[in-house]
Amino acid sequence: WTVISCANTTQNYRPDAGASRTVLVGDTVHFHAKGATMYSWSPATFLIDANSADAIGTFTEAGDYTYVLYGETQRNCKGYDTITIYVREHTSYTAPNAFTPNGDGLNDKLRPIAVGKSKLKAFGVYNRWGKKVYYTTEQTAGWDGVYNGKEQPTGVYLWMIEYTDNSNIDRYATGNTI
Repeated sequence: WTVISCANTTQNYRPDAGASRTVLVGDTVHFHAKGATMYSWSPATFLIDANSADAIGTFTEAGDYTYVLYGETQRNCKGYDTITIYVREHTSYTAPNAFTPNGDGLNDKLRPIAVGKSKLKAFGVYNRWGKKVYYTTEQTAGWDGVYNGKEQPTGVYLWMIEYTDNSNIDRYATGNTI
């Protein structure tokens, strides 16, 4: 948030830059800002028409690019929002760093998440002693925190993913979750 002066009053105002996202090198991103009448994106790196709500970016290099959207309304209210575009060389997989298998319908299963069009080969979850507590080759499946019919204790679990990327190269990803 920014607190700004707006027509002789102080109020909270923030334009909407949209959600951050992950793309591949060479992809084009269409930005769709909202909430203002005048816009400016900074920096202008990779952007066409950085003074438009609907700027377009074509990303030719991998990296994480954070843009600041400055917006101004007809009443001279000024504010900003940020968005990050994560540009990757190839498709990949990841998994959340936390999940809550408590049956409330929110984050109840630990699932692999495809970044781009990758093909899952295997997803395994291991406890802190290295014991495999879950394994699947199905993209939509996920671990519910149960092993051999027993709920597992809260703690850190290692996950390992084997997948084929968009270039048909077999790759691995690892991480941990709580």
